Amino acid sequence: LPRSSTPAMSLTLDALAVLDAIATCGSFAAAAKVLHRVPSAVSYVVKQLEQDVGFAVFDRSGQGARMTAAGRT
Repeated sequence: LPRSSTPAMSLTLDALAVLDAIATCGSFAAAAKVLHRVPSAVSYVVKQLEQDVGFAVFDRSGQGARMTAAGRT
């Protein structure tokens, strides 16, 4: 089969857990504490996912992190 030019989405169970923790806790730092990780590890998972899907999943413009409209779908 020919390969699609669209990148494959790597939504792993780990990435889902990270997304859920951020959405529940409201910030990357709080999610990192709940997940027993450093904040940079949480940021890395989100960055990789956002690169895979091609859009921002979280709005980081204010305090905390809120899912974008695209991230909620």
